[in-house]
Amino acid sequence: MKRTKEQLELKNKINKEAEDKLTKLFEQFGAFFAFSNEQFDKQKKEGVKYVNFGAGLLLPKDNIDEFNREFNKVTSWKIDELKKIDPEIMIEYELSNHDAYYTGEIEDAFEALKQYGFTRQQVRAVYKKTYHKYEDQ
Repeated sequence: MKRTKEQLELKNKINKEAEDKLTKLFEQFGAFFAFSNEQFDKQKKEGVKYVNFGAGLLLPKDNIDEFNREFNKVTSWKIDELKKIDPEIMIEYELSNHDAYYTGEIEDAFEALKQYGFTRQQVRAVYKKTYHKYEDQ
């Protein structure tokens, strides 16, 4: 149990550090989130052309190449750091986080995990190994 707790704390620390790095990156390149025209109008700068980076993230068109390079560096760093965590703990965490033990569906957890190189078979194996811990919840 202690090892699991330490591993989850490490995961949270890595996620927080990556979030902080991305926040600084957004500020540096003038990126922001907008989910409506009203939100966009409040945050945009006049005379700047914006591109949609996905998931509501907008950034000045002139900054996209450099932003992409820096964004990919942060993402690669995060993935490399998270690979240091016990794979079963990572998978079990995501299964729980995506309610797989409640619904019996592993697909959402797998989608979150595949960026780290996990296979559907690995996710399914951990689900089968650990679901008994969540039966009475």
